[in-house]
Amino acid sequence: MISEICNRWILTLYTITFQWDVLQITAASASVASGSGNRLTSSSQVDNGCKGVLPLPCKCTAVAVECINGQFTDTDIFLQISKIHFPFLESVNFQGNNFVHLPTNVFGPASNHPRLIALNLSANYFVNMDPDAFQGMPDLRFLDLTDNEIILDAAAVRLLQPLKSLQSLRLRKAFRFPMNVTQQLGLLQSILERAKLCELQHLDLSWNYLDWLPPRLTCSLPALKQLILADNNLHVLDLEPACLQKLVRLDLSRNAFVRIDVNFMRLVSQLPESCAVSLYQNPFHCDCKAVAYLEWLRASAKIDDVELLKCYSASPSHLLLQSLKKVPIAELSCSTAANANSASPLLKDTLFTVFATLFLLGYVAKATNLRNFIN
Repeated sequence: MISEICNRWILTLYTITFQWDVLQITAASASVASGSGNRLTSSSQVDNGCKGVLPLPCKCTAVAVECINGQFTDTDIFLQISKIHFPFLESVNFQGNNFVHLPTNVFGPASNHPRLIALNLSANYFVNMDPDAFQGMPDLRFLDLTDNEIILDAAAVRLLQPLKSLQSLRLRKAFRFPMNVTQQLGLLQSILERAKLCELQHLDLSWNYLDWLPPRLTCSLPALKQLILADNNLHVLDLEPACLQKLVRLDLSRNAFVRIDVNFMRLVSQLPESCAVSLYQNPFHCDCKAVAYLEWLRASAKIDDVELLKCYSASPSHLLLQSLKKVPIAELSCSTAANANSASPLLKDTLFTVFATLFLLGYVAKATNLRNFIN
């Protein structure tokens, strides 16, 4: 229950963020429709503004189509979003449906939306994506595939090839779990290399259970500014520094880093001076082996949340949960008792959920027995 509430909250937050991105771009572009084309009249409000081609809960304007939580299952509904019905289309937001396969030429073989800049297909249960799905949208800048169950195959290498103007690619919790991480990330690297996304600035791979990344994953993205890798299982990071020279944000929060190795130190030291790195809520170990990385952390100016980093395992135990920046290095030891003094935030949450569930089950059982006894 707690996990489900969190996931729904995260999806809501991403919807707001995505719509804000779209609003910024749309506000900056010249309006192509006048008067009633930009504002719904009272009659169009009754029929949702979609010219009779899309049912509720869809909502439409001259430049935007939004179908959220419609629970649609047939992808033929995309064929209704044609250039004939929406000649000035800039934004399409389809999320919260039950599709499985994204077909070729998603808006139809004859359809071309040269003004489309934002496409949100999050939370649709997509598993397979036709490699020619994104034809006909040459100016697309924002693509959100968050919260799907995508399985990449060899044919997918040309999936993003038509999207030369893409600036933001969100793949948060996009892939099916469990998956062959090595194979899927290898295919993702091939997709990025084939697409030549020279304008891509934002890449989000958070919440994908990743424990490894190909060193040259970002080498085909020369304009990349934000790399979001939060909420994965990474304990090391060995990306090629030369391929991250425009980076301003590297988010590694809530991963599995227990120490910082020399490869990570080298990577961070070669990032641009303006780059901010986040390591928030990683389960760092503080013992006699932590001296080198603790000293490096205190000297580095690029870890923007260093004040919030804590010891989630410590030897001696009284240093548990102390700030990495303030823990007294001279007191650190390598006692085996440190293994028994772990305070992983994920473990705490899991134990709380288990005990709460057992308590509720016990309460229900007692209530049932009492009711049976009374009857």
